[in-house]
Amino acid sequence: MTIIPIIRKFLAALSAFGLGASVLIYVRSFFGATMENGYLWLTVLAIPAAALFPILLLEHSMLEDRTWKGFVRDMPAWVVPCICLLMLFSFGNFLWDAFLRQAGAPIVKDGQYLLVDRGQILKEISQAEYLALREADLRGRASLMIAWFFIPMARLWFPRTRRQTNNGLLEEIGAQR
Repeated sequence: MTIIPIIRKFLAALSAFGLGASVLIYVRSFFGATMENGYLWLTVLAIPAAALFPILLLEHSMLEDRTWKGFVRDMPAWVVPCICLLMLFSFGNFLWDAFLRQAGAPIVKDGQYLLVDRGQILKEISQAEYLALREADLRGRASLMIAWFFIPMARLWFPRTRRQTNNGLLEEIGAQR
C-alpha cells in the first residue's frame, strides 16, 4: 500500500504551507504578537498538523527498516541536519521561555500583571514583562510547529520509489544524495 503521488505532493504542499505560516507567526512574535492574538492561528495550524501525524505513521509502517535511518533513507543528505537543527531550535525556545518565566505563568488579575505558579503569586510584573513573556510563549509554540511541519514536508516530498532488478525482485531506490 502506498500513498498516491498527487496526494503525497498535496500533503507536502500542506506541510509547506503550515511551515510557512508557523515561520510567519514566529516572526510576528518579535513585533508584538502574543498568545492572545496568535493562539487562533496556532489552533488552525494544529488541525493539519494532527492530520499529518497518521500519514507519517502510515509512511513509517510501510518501511522495511523502521528505524530513523530507514525513515530518512530516501531523503537528501541535508534533510536530517535540518530536522536536528529545527528540533534543537524548538527546544532552545522552550528553554528560554522557561528561563524567562521562572516556572510561573503570566496572568492578569484585577488589572495587575502577575507571575503565578499553581495559584501562588510569585511576583508582580510590569505590562512590558507580561507582554514579553506572552511573546516568548508564542515563539516557543510556533517553533514547535516549524519543526513539526518540516518533517512531513520532507518525508512526503521525497517519496520512496521502487524499481525492478534483473532477478525480478523489487528494489527500493531513493532520491539522489
